[in-house]
Amino acid sequence: MKNKYLKILLPLVALILLVGVYSLVNGEKDEIKLSFPSNPTTGYDWTYYVDNEGIIEIDEEYKSTCKEGMVGCGGTKEFEIEGVKRGEVTLTFKYKRNWEETEYDKVAIYKLKVNSLKNVEIISKSGNYFE
Repeated sequence: MKNKYLKILLPLVALILLVGVYSLVNGEKDEIKLSFPSNPTTGYDWTYYVDNEGIIEIDEEYKSTCKEGMVGCGGTKEFEIEGVKRGEVTLTFKYKRNWEETEYDKVAIYKLKVNSLKNVEIISKSGNYFE
């Protein structure tokens, strides 16, 4: 009777372990999504700078809160950050008018870590944006 249960149970346990290992190796990566209030109609825009290229990839998108027919209203600038390879990076966001000589109006600085599974983690954040 024991043998019968072992013949059923052992393959089931092996399958569960294989699925778990496959998920760890090929599973979904943790991405970070950051969003900042923005109003490009004023000339201000969020730009970013990365100190260590090749560690992360960034996709950005502006989402307006304007209703149809409205102009001049703000919205949100969204950044999706994905890990490419293991390492640490400092990601600096600046809110400014690119043609003005001032360095920035607001700044948000993130220290990020990407692990071997390409998951992105925020280690620290600083800058006047958070004040």
